[in-house]
Amino acid sequence: MHQLYTRTGLLLAVVFTLSAASWSFAQEDDAADLRRQLEEVMQRLEALERQQLEEANANEPQPTDEGGPFSLQKVLLPDSEGLEISGVIRLRGEYKDNLTDFAKDISDEQEFVLSRIRLRFDVHVLEDLDVVIEFQDSRQFGDEGGPVSTAREQQATDLSLGYLEVRNLLVEGLTLRAGRQKLSFGDQRLVGGFEYNNFANRFDALSLIYKLGTVGEGKKKKPMFWTHAFFSILEETNTQSDDTIFAGIYNQLNPIEEYTAELYYLLLNDMDQDGVRGENGLEGNRHIHTFGTRHNVEVGGFGATAEGMLQYGEYADDDVLAFAVALNARYKLDALPWKPQLGAYYTWASGDDDPNDGDRKTFENLFPTNHLYYGAVDLFSLQNVENIQGRIKFWPAEGLSFWIDYHFFRLADTEDFWYNAGRRAIRSSSSPRNTGRSSSNTVGQEIDLSVAYKLNGNVSFLLQYGHFFAGPYVKDTGNHSDADFVGLTAQVTF
Repeated sequence: MHQLYTRTGLLLAVVFTLSAASWSFAQEDDAADLRRQLEEVMQRLEALERQQLEEANANEPQPTDEGGPFSLQKVLLPDSEGLEISGVIRLRGEYKDNLTDFAKDISDEQEFVLSRIRLRFDVHVLEDLDVVIEFQDSRQFGDEGGPVSTAREQQATDLSLGYLEVRNLLVEGLTLRAGRQKLSFGDQRLVGGFEYNNFANRFDALSLIYKLGTVGEGKKKKPMFWTHAFFSILEETNTQSDDTIFAGIYNQLNPIEEYTAELYYLLLNDMDQDGVRGENGLEGNRHIHTFGTRHNVEVGGFGATAEGMLQYGEYADDDVLAFAVALNARYKLDALPWKPQLGAYYTWASGDDDPNDGDRKTFENLFPTNHLYYGAVDLFSLQNVENIQGRIKFWPAEGLSFWIDYHFFRLADTEDFWYNAGRRAIRSSSSPRNTGRSSSNTVGQEIDLSVAYKLNGNVSFLLQYGHFFAGPYVKDTGNHSDADFVGLTAQVTF
């Protein structure tokens, strides 16, 4: 560029000098012709200069705006193909009132903030060989007086994921995954990642996954057949020993894009004989088989899902036989403003009708994501429950949605306990102020309001408010004030 400007300047200086000389000394008539010729030369030089400048600018690097989400990968390793780095930072503030004792005269308000930070490394060793490592730090600040740790390992920082994945093992479509991993099946009613929780569900497992064929296109593309077999040894907790085995096989068939059929078997085997007590008070093993099937239909704006579950086995000296069912139908009106979606949901899980007959009919909820289905206040699970739910959801703007849920909760059997989302018994039908039993199985009603906003590919927010209206069962069995929950979540991915 510098040489271009120098060369052009010298040519213009020569033209100016010759032009001045022609005006000063030319006495003949051809002076005017000389000036015109010099002006034409000047114009041609100027045109040539503009052309050269345009060509030079075209070859220079131009500023770009790639847009899209921020990526830590682009900052640290922009040219790396063998290593991917990503992460998530999540903060959630929660307020709870009357969730433990339902007594308005006793203050049990809880206010705290939960933080969760994850840093993930995906190492692409070979074309079909990956190593995934993800670290997680989970803490709580507020009423509990500082940071708390994971429920399983009693430490704030832990390995969230750590597995080896080999694809196309022996045959195309077969994947081996070994190590700490996330298991999530169907609607997550029995096995889910439970990402809403500050620690989430993780399993030290060996998995074999096989996919065959494809149906659909674009975002709706999925395997025609998919199966996932796994074997896991669970960590010790307050409700299970370190000798607990969790295993199963989950199969999915998609014959057409609009229909999905699933069939599965799950085994929970606790051989420790410590903490598992039957109705006679004696300790023993917990050996539970779960068979289930789930079917989903999506046609236009209409969708429907039906899932049935059967359990049998042994719980110490008790014989287990339990059932559960989950049904729902949805319809989205895309032609209307805000594209409203209407939904109706029904869930039922058996409870034990006699605590002394040696038969256990309480459905075992296993390792679910219960916050999705049984109210924002988290007072119920898929155990001894009947939940009738209605929902209306709107999408008023890009990235913004909100929905309202109504729940009507009853117990399947008043002889069994009322279980919260953590599968813990809240209370039985024996009243501390009345030696009789509750005559009603209506526990109460709940209204939830949820607002979700996705600012961009990195930042999202979720606001939830839930109010539980205590019903006749709560009034018959003890304190019976209403309960409230407020949660605000902010999440940043990178």
